[in-house]
Amino acid sequence: MKIDVRSLTGAKVTVRHATRPIGTGLRIVPEFRAMATDQPDVPFDTAIHARFDERAGRYVIAEATYTAREGAEINAVTLRKARTADVLKAAAPECITLNLMDGGKWIKASELTTSRERVLPWFIVDMVRQRKNTERRMEAVEIVYGVAALSNQPPTQAVQREFGIPHRTAADWISKAREAGHLEGMSYIAGRRVDG
Repeated sequence: MKIDVRSLTGAKVTVRHATRPIGTGLRIVPEFRAMATDQPDVPFDTAIHARFDERAGRYVIAEATYTAREGAEINAVTLRKARTADVLKAAAPECITLNLMDGGKWIKASELTTSRERVLPWFIVDMVRQRKNTERRMEAVEIVYGVAALSNQPPTQAVQREFGIPHRTAADWISKAREAGHLEGMSYIAGRRVDG
């Protein structure tokens, strides 16, 4: 799937659009539009308008539109293939920014790695797994948890997958990061996804 993320004015999203602080080291784009094309097995392009919801502690989709490709139509059968949550999941890393070094340059979460399944580069993951409960570990958990929770994906599973640790360890790391204030403003309510 190809994703194009824009501000509400139509400009390509940059770190300058990330004006809303979240946690201790993240900033997000408060509202954006995203267009997904070339989705496998989907005969239309999907556009969403998403915004950060304070109460939910994550991005919510406010609007979704579908445009049929040449020779296709939108009907009840083809709409079953709509995966707006996947569009949000792909777009969110473009709208979440972080600063890896104090006073350093802000970057998009999408710039950290080329793999869609991973958020952090392997060398950071290795460093975090080997150390005791350090501030760096909490910062890394904040990044992984934030990207997952803000895009309405299970953050504990994301932390578990990212660091190759058991569920119980992931939950413990998340709890410690939350106690230290790293996850302020982010939340995730477990349950079945609406379009899942």
